[in-house]
Amino acid sequence: MKTSMKLILALSCVFAAGGAFAADSPDAMESTVTVRYGDLNLARSEGAEALYARLRGAARKVCGTSDIRDLVASNFTKLCYERALSKAVQKIDQASLAALFGSRPTA
Repeated sequence: MKTSMKLILALSCVFAAGGAFAADSPDAMESTVTVRYGDLNLARSEGAEALYARLRGAARKVCGTSDIRDLVASNFTKLCYERALSKAVQKIDQASLAALFGSRPTA
């Protein structure tokens, strides 16, 4: 499959007892999810919306979930999700997708 027809979301992260922390260390684990979108027509709003939904789901898989009572982990998860989604939209570089990303809350 052409590289323009798929995207791999990757985010380095380290999980520690009691919370999750972003890290640029050699101990960081990389989590990836492949998002295929060759079946979508991104020139149509339906295609862009379908891809945006796939990217949001992939970002959730990459970043996981956290207990809302753990503010550090919750903030990390939110930041991870926002960064993963933003990077994916930038990498795909389609105006229709960027417009969706800019007009909607990321969560």
